[in-house]
This record gives sequence, C-alpha cells and structure tokens, in this order.
Amino acid sequence: MERGLRLMDGNGEPARRPRLSIVVPFYGVERYIAECLESLRAQSFADFEAILVDDGSPDGSLAIAQQHAASDDRFRIVRQHNQGLGTARNTGARYAVGEYLTFVDSDDVVPPHAYRRMIASLDRTGSDMAAGNARRFNDLGVRDSWVHQVPFARPRPRTHVREFPSLALDRMAWNKMYRRSFWDREGFAYPVGLYEDYPVTIASHLFADRVDVLATPVYYWRERDGGDLSITQRVWEMDNLRERVASAERVLDLVADESTQLRGEVGRHFLHIDVGAVLAALHRAPADLVESEDERRREILELARRLVSRIDADQVALSSPFDRVQAHLVLEGDLDGLSELTHYRARHGRNGSLQVREQGSITEFFRDLPGLDAGVPEEIYRVAPARVRLQGTLQDTRWVREPGGGDALIIDVRVAVDQLDLTGAQVFLHLVSPSGRSRSVPSHILTQGPRRELRLTLRPALLAELDDPGHWRLEVEARVAGLHRRGRVTGLTGTRTRWSEQRLIGPHLWAKPARDQGAFGVLIRRPEAALTEVAAAAAELSLSGWFVPPTTREDTPPMPVLWLTLNNGADVVPATVDLAPPRAGDPVGSARFEALLDAEMIASHGLEDHITERSVWNVRMAVGTEPPVSLCHPSVVGSAVAVVGHRRVSILPGPTGLASVHEEYAHPSVDRARAEDGAVELSGWFDRSGDRPSRARWRGYITPDNRVDVEVPVSWCAEERRFAVRAPVAELVDRAAAARAEAADVVEGDAATSWALWLLTEEASPPPPRCPGVSAEPAMLSVADVHRMPTALQAGGHAVTLHLGRMGRLSVVVDGA
Repeated sequence: MERGLRLMDGNGEPARRPRLSIVVPFYGVERYIAECLESLRAQSFADFEAILVDDGSPDGSLAIAQQHAASDDRFRIVRQHNQGLGTARNTGARYAVGEYLTFVDSDDVVPPHAYRRMIASLDRTGSDMAAGNARRFNDLGVRDSWVHQVPFARPRPRTHVREFPSLALDRMAWNKMYRRSFWDREGFAYPVGLYEDYPVTIASHLFADRVDVLATPVYYWRERDGGDLSITQRVWEMDNLRERVASAERVLDLVADESTQLRGEVGRHFLHIDVGAVLAALHRAPADLVESEDERRREILELARRLVSRIDADQVALSSPFDRVQAHLVLEGDLDGLSELTHYRARHGRNGSLQVREQGSITEFFRDLPGLDAGVPEEIYRVAPARVRLQGTLQDTRWVREPGGGDALIIDVRVAVDQLDLTGAQVFLHLVSPSGRSRSVPSHILTQGPRRELRLTLRPALLAELDDPGHWRLEVEARVAGLHRRGRVTGLTGTRTRWSEQRLIGPHLWAKPARDQGAFGVLIRRPEAALTEVAAAAAELSLSGWFVPPTTREDTPPMPVLWLTLNNGADVVPATVDLAPPRAGDPVGSARFEALLDAEMIASHGLEDHITERSVWNVRMAVGTEPPVSLCHPSVVGSAVAVVGHRRVSILPGPTGLASVHEEYAHPSVDRARAEDGAVELSGWFDRSGDRPSRARWRGYITPDNRVDVEVPVSWCAEERRFAVRAPVAELVDRAAAARAEAADVVEGDAATSWALWLLTEEASPPPPRCPGVSAEPAMLSVADVHRMPTALQAGGHAVTLHLGRMGRLSVVVDGA
C-alpha cells in the first residue's frame, strides 16, 4: 500500500496536523480526476491534506493522482484492491488526521471558497457538522440540484433534522464537513455497496447535536454525458436497483422511531424518487440484463414492494395522486398496471389532466391517470381543491416605442390553474407596490384554452404612476370551476426577459422588468449614482457618470471611492476616481466622476467560480462616511470589454440594472444572427491571439443522458478575428426526431430541442482551465448583444430561438413541430 509522496513522522503520520482532511476515492475517472484535484488545489482555504484513495483503478487515474501528489505535498496516495466506493472512503478516513473531515467524488468539482466557508461556520457555531448547497453541471452548463433546493433554500446555523425535517432529503456524502471528534465518537463507516451515502448521512443528521446549513453552493455534482454514466445514472441495472433498495431500507430502519413528520419526509421522498426509479426499469432496462424477462419484471415488482410496504399508509395518502396510484398497484402486484403507468410517466410526466365532477353544489377534482374508471379506487386519484394551484408564468417582455413618444413595456403571461380549461374563466392581472398596495392593470387575451395567454401593456402614462421606488410585483387572479386563486407571476424564461433593458420613465426615474425572490415584476429605481458612459482601451476600462454627494459644509464634495466587490464578499478592489465638470442632463445637486479600472489587476485575482469560469464584481461608490451605493447602469450606456491574455474583463448592466464587472475566459462570442435559405447563420468574434476555430459542432440535448452531435464547417476571417457558422435547421430537426423516437423517457409533445454550439479550435495557447487537453470551445452570447440582434427567427418552416443560457453560453432552441 502506497502511503503517499510526502514526508511522514516516525509513526507514519503527516509531520503536521492540518485542519482539514479531504478524502478522494477514485476508480476509472481519468477523464475527470484532474479537474477535481485542480479544484482542491485552488481552494482559498489552504490548510488541508487530500487523501487520494486508489480503489484499484484500471485506467490512467493513478498516474494523474501521482502527478498532483508529486507537485503538491498536501496530496498523498493510498492504494487498495478494488473494494467499492464506501470501503475506499473508510480507508481514506482511517489515514486522515485533520480536525475536520470531508469527502469528494473524483468526477466532481469543489468551488474555490467552499471549505473556507464551511470551516468558518463550524468554528463560529461549534456545530458537529456543516452541510451546503450543491449544483449539477455538464458540458451544457450549470443548474440547481433539484434534491437540494428545499433543504438549502436559506442558511440555518445550529439547526437539526428534528427541527427542520426537510434536511432528511440531504442524502449525499460530499457536501458535508464533519468535526473529526464527532465522526469518531459515533463510529461512522460507509457500508459496502452502492448508494452508501444515505445511511451515513441520515445517521449523522440524527446523532449530531447541531448542524450548520449553508445556502451557498459548496459542491458541483457532475452529470456525465453520453455513455459514460455515473452510479445514480445507471438506474436500470438490476444490481444497482437491489443496492438502492437495500440502502433505503437501512435509512428507514434509522428513522423508524422518529417523529411522524420526519418519517413522512423520508417515506414520501422514497416513494417519489426511489420507487419511481425502480419501476422505471420496467421499460428502460435492456432485456439481456437477466436470463428471463418475466424474472426481471417480478424482481422489480418485489423490490418496489419492499419499499412501499415500509412507508406509512397515512404518508402515502399525503403524496401526489401519481405516487398513490403507483403505491397501490405495487401492493396489489399489478405488473400490467405498473407497466402502463410507467410508460405513461415516460411520455406525459406525472401529472395527468384534471377531471371535474359536479355533485350538486360540490365540485370534485380527479387526476386523469391510468386506472381511473378501470377498477382502481377512485379516491386514490382525488385532488383536494387546495392542491389545485394557479400558475402564472412569464413568457416574454419587451420595450416598444409609442407613436406619440415615450416607451411602453409589453409583458406576456401564461396562466394555468392546474390543467383546467380556462375558456370563459375570469382572469385578471395586478401590480402590487413595495408597500403592498395593489392596483388592477388592463390586459387582453392572446390565446384561450387549458392555458390562457395575456398581454399587459404598461404605457408611459401608467409607468409614470409607478413612482414608489422598489419592486412592483405582478400577480394573477383567476376564478374557474368554483375556485378563486391569486398568486405571483414567476419564471424568467428567455434571453430578453432576464436581460431586458432599463428605460427612463420620468426625471431620473428608471424602470426595468426584473424578479425579486422568484417573483416577476417591474423594478422602479431612483438612483443615487449612475453611469452615463463606458469604454475600453487596451487593458483599461473607463467609466463616467454622476452621483449625489452627501450634504456637507465644504465647497466641494468629498472625493468618491469606487469599490469592486466579488459576489462572495471576499475581495475588494478600489479604483482610481476623479471629479469632472457637470454635464447637461445630470440631476440638480449631483456631481460628476470619471474612473479607470485596471483590467489586468482584476484578472489577476483569479476565478471566483471554477466551473462557470467567471468572477462577477459588484460596482459600488462610497462618498465620505456614507454607506456605499450601487451604480445604476442604464441599457443605453452599453458595455465595454477589455481582453487580458485569455481573459475578458467587461463592465455591463446586471439582471437588476446595476453595474457589474465580469471577468471570464475569452470564449468565442456570437453577436450576429440571421436566417437564410432554410438555415440560421451565426457569427461573432474569437479574440484570443493564435487560436482559430477549425470546425463547429452542434450538440443537441434530447435527455440528460441522450445527446446528438452534428458537425459543420466554420468560416474564419483571421484579420478581423471573426467566425461564421450555419445551423442546418432541417438536419438538426431530423437528427433530433430520430434520437427522440429511440429515447424511452422523452415527454410526448415536447418537440423542441436545445442545441449548444461548440467551436473546435487549433490551439496555439493553453485550453480553458476546466478543460485540460480539450480543444472544444463553447460559443457564448454576450449580454450586450442580446438587444441588438434578433433572438426569434424562422428557418425552413421551424421556429429558432436564441437564449442566453447557463454560464453565459449560447443556447439555440429549434422547434421540431
């Protein structure tokens, strides 16, 4: 067994005890482990040891680990014969000597400040463990992890799973940090086999005195693409299903004597997630996994029955109609009914349409799922009126110039009350002021049916009446089938919505469509400081604007200071500021400033986020002893970009209309789009010395595990550093349709496919930091270009929409209908 490549004392232990031990088991991850280990090396908390456990890896993973251990004495290697992930974690824990202990899966990535934040929290509170939020990522970008959204919606220092039962949904090993004394006191060890996380995780939550919950993401969980699937993605393999159920049974044993609320949280979670995953194998599994298809189906049913029989009947009754039907069919042993139900779910999702039955003055609702009116007790399908929910979803928003002058804001909203037909229903829109004052606003109907689309036009006269600064929330009200519902409008879908422009609606009064805590509305701002001009020259960004100085007895206002602060608050960079002569149009009593930002100094601070390859700096101004204020960045001011080596440093308006500085890797950026001859042509710049694209790849995502690649040529103008790529729309539609027909888990009726554009480069310079050895560059879409180029096109009879996707990447949605 290889102890490592660092100095040890006479007892075979590290010469100095680090504060943190990071255990990283690895097996068959040569594609990913370098990125994982680099993310550990980049941690802002440096006092750690990394125990790299080689679990008999058959590929080149060990050589990569040895390179890191040879160049950084915080990394050491322990080797063992292949025994599985749980045993490898236990081996690493035995060699670990730190005050704190954490685990990392070798195909994942840890953001730079994760461990600093977790240790700071534990040092401050004295809790036994800390758990943080997580995000999922693949080569398309980053998204929130669904299973972590509720437990980590907000920070909760010194809490406990018995006080906050939703914490029981936190079932992974890798977003935790344990006080080593707590780990040893309870004698924790991961069981042999797959799905080893949850039994230890739930036990640690139960046995801890106190737990710190961090809402900030501390972990990036990889979603492997294509055929290289992780344990949790190989859900149709019988061994995988057996071990999944065995792990769930261990968890149910641990919570058997806990409160009804805690048992229910775990039981309903298993019913919704794990039972569904087991039953999905009825139609997803290849027939050659076992000798007999009938044998496989019977075993799947038995595995599901073992789980369902452990969940309290009253908790099943609180579940969704789909989960109730599923549980009933499992306990009845109805394989044919389960096959029909799982096939229905794969094609239509979990929510069937809503049947409305009138019984005199009583209106009853039932979910129209397989089995209704076919022998299954109809009570299982019943939907309580309180669970018939209204949903208002923003579809689009844009500014238009009024013929008589001034700007009007158009807002399109889709309204649904579950799946009830809204034809003839009463539907209204309201704006609610920051102080809670509500006013109805007129709208007109765009479409009728199960979903109604409304258009609200806020004309200049109405906008001028929204003089209460703050967020005016848009709400929708509906009366249908004896129900009265009212709620907020959510969902910022589409490029123009999230990055919509900020317009002047009155004397130094600005309006911008924006969201606040998930609710869409109109943000009204009367700023204390604003930009009026931005520009770039070489490695400098220049900006100028006005500010309202504090009241002072001095003849001249105090000199302002411009601060750049990272979103995590970790770093502050003061910028050079000078006072300037006032200009016409500046507010009365204001003063003018000019400032220079050193792009090289900003880029030298390194990445705030290793996965997104981006740092976002908030721009604020402090004058005298007054608290700093953010700078309003009107859309008409535009943006400016300075290129420093492989980095772009740009100043631009953020989603809420405030100035921000983005420092990011200089990927190719699209800034023009047009439809021609049944295709969409995209062009842009790739301003990185020595690099040029050789060909392009369109990658379509049918499901997370099913993607389609279409390679096309790319045109290149070296003098202007510009590229052009055509999207053959008909070919993209045909290739997506063929893949969709083969996929078993595509929801019917969803004919649109999201495509990412990658440029394959001939590299004269190092590749992106999170893609060592990879020469594929994702095409980006600049926020500054969103309003200057068409984002909704028609080509070959198909709708093509450009979106500003995750991490600023271009996403092209092609409707195959």
